[in-house]
Amino acid sequence: MALIGWDSAAYKCRSRDNWLGWTEEQKQQHLKYIAKNQRFLILPGVHIPNLASKVLALNLMHLPADWQAVHGHPVLLAETFVDHHRFRGTCYRAGGW
Repeated sequence: MALIGWDSAAYKCRSRDNWLGWTEEQKQQHLKYIAKNQRFLILPGVHIPNLASKVLALNLMHLPADWQAVHGHPVLLAETFVDHHRFRGTCYRAGGW
């Protein structure tokens, strides 16, 4: 029905780094604590009301424990990028982002 994948944070993201107030040194030390939503896809033909926001919300709840188990350290922040020319990001907002 849906696919979701997580990856290491984007190395360069000026808006994130400015929002966090990070110096270059702080970014080097803390970037590993950010996970990037690399892929999110609802398969074609699947039409279930609220599926996207539910998948995002549930996945975000499990992300810290899963990240800790795989990488040996916590994830403290999740980031994603939405192409505003193609999408509004509604499911992310509804999923608690």
